[in-house]
Amino acid sequence: MNKSELMAGFFQDENLRQLQERLKIGDGLIDVIDLGENQHSAILAWLFDPREGHAQGEAIVRDFLMHVADQSPTRWKSGKSDRKDVSQGFARNWSVERLQSSGLSACFVVTEFAETKANRLDLLIVDPVNRFLIAVENKLGPKFRADQLKRYRDYIVKLQKSCAWLKSFQLGFVALGRNYDPDDEDKYPKALRQELQHWVPVSYDWLKAGAQRAELHLQRGNEGARLVQEYCRRQTGWESPNEKECSRLVASIWQDHPEAAKAVCAMGRRPQKSWLLGKVNLAEAAESAQLFAAQNQAVVLALLEGKGFASVRQRLLQSNAQFESEYVCWGRTWIDVMPRGAIRFYDADNYFPVYLSAYRLDDAHCQVRLVFVPGYMPSDKEAVKMRKALTELAPTIAQREKRSVRRITLKESISNEQLPAYVAQQEDELSKILYKHWPQE
Repeated sequence: MNKSELMAGFFQDENLRQLQERLKIGDGLIDVIDLGENQHSAILAWLFDPREGHAQGEAIVRDFLMHVADQSPTRWKSGKSDRKDVSQGFARNWSVERLQSSGLSACFVVTEFAETKANRLDLLIVDPVNRFLIAVENKLGPKFRADQLKRYRDYIVKLQKSCAWLKSFQLGFVALGRNYDPDDEDKYPKALRQELQHWVPVSYDWLKAGAQRAELHLQRGNEGARLVQEYCRRQTGWESPNEKECSRLVASIWQDHPEAAKAVCAMGRRPQKSWLLGKVNLAEAAESAQLFAAQNQAVVLALLEGKGFASVRQRLLQSNAQFESEYVCWGRTWIDVMPRGAIRFYDADNYFPVYLSAYRLDDAHCQVRLVFVPGYMPSDKEAVKMRKALTELAPTIAQREKRSVRRITLKESISNEQLPAYVAQQEDELSKILYKHWPQE
């Protein structure tokens, strides 16, 4: 079949037509603009404000504070700070239960707070009724810097001591990183690890609750929740029903028309610019593929984003001898696979107790981790036995036994093309280890 026939089959595919319709932006502003760090902070301030028009009231700021309260005990011995300064008074005095039953309607948020450029804090959450003040440093990409965090913390502590009306406020310091993972802290410089003992570092995962709540509001006809839903899902990888269907369509297109999809994606993430500048010659992509890419950037981005994960999903789900769809979960930028050897421990009311997790790094690469959740094992005894078994694949998983989740990086970066074979290989090796410790009946 020549290239012209390949492209004709691609253009006539019903899956492509449906994908084009489902990707139409409509009023989805988050899909149109690229947000920088300041813009993310501004949107978070809007979400945190109970009086704004997002129709969520106190719910989102409560989601955030409850997540901080839930994570804070891991920062201190016995859940308390032994330091002499006043940092983390909030973490010591506000529990998840207390936040759930307390009103937060008096909260307000200050963005880019500083008296000088040197101490410009991203977000400051203030509750004058409950009398707490939460300083938030927000990072999208690079890791936190110890000197910057210390400077901000010293500034807020000094501010409290110098302002009579703030002296009774309980302080909290939150290091908010979109892709923060506690297991990455082992790789941080010593100075940063020490400074983070004064902070509660968290990722953007707490936004999933907001995305799900906003989805329900939209189903009830509350259009005020649309921007909330769009923003939260984009930051967490959570997929709406429409996005899940888009992921399925992308996977089918890559499966049925790999050469045509590759030709369309040859234009890159900015196909209009590539077309205007003629950066891709006709030997690499047919003229029809180039023009289609320039006219359908959303389709190109969806195909590029889904390429690696689409091929993995297709391989895993179609290889019935090795995988079952019930034990493969995925989102827009990730895919989780529970090994066959762990099926006996799986409770459908929870999540996988042990799984391989691939997370998209960029258009061409992803990271693969082994994840263990002891709390999802049927008993503490089995959890201890599982941890010991997993050390045969990842020895460092034996460390930090008290953590509720252990994520061990197996591959820092692997290409999308190599990902399917690697996941299959690791799943097979992991299952053999588990079958050795828990023989099949």
